[in-house]
Amino acid sequence: MPLTKLNSASVIDRLPVGSVIQTQVAQFQEGIGGHTRVETSSQSPTATNISVTITPKYSTSKLLVNFNAQGAFNSGATGNAIELYLYRSVGGASFAVADLDSGKVTNYGAYSNNTTAIIHGMAFSWLDNPATTSAVIYKIYIASANGAGLVKFGANTNDLKFISAQEIKQ
Repeated sequence: MPLTKLNSASVIDRLPVGSVIQTQVAQFQEGIGGHTRVETSSQSPTATNISVTITPKYSTSKLLVNFNAQGAFNSGATGNAIELYLYRSVGGASFAVADLDSGKVTNYGAYSNNTTAIIHGMAFSWLDNPATTSAVIYKIYIASANGAGLVKFGANTNDLKFISAQEIKQ
């Protein structure tokens, strides 16, 4: 039986530390389910619609967030790149940076040192400790590293974006 189906506290209590209690997954593709690409030339983080929600069963659990995206695009402004941020909302509160240095998880993705446009994939993993049993929503934000050019995810229609959150027993 998959671990995502374990609901009995007595069964979960017997699992060893480090076990995955549950996994939540979200996948996004341009034009499917109303998903649209987000693009910006701002140096301030801009919200995308790439998110995943998980409600931890235990406040002591850690949450492992994994993200992978195709089609990270930089318009080719010299010295520009995509900055990737992880924000979270706990229990319906406003989105704020996750427990990171200003929420930034990637400093120079799809970096271009000349005027040639560039497309790359981007990925990260983050182990979070929100200490809650309320719903936690993780959302991806992007920014232009130097504000000189356009950056976006989903440069092509078929580019996939994937985010997951796993509750890890402590």
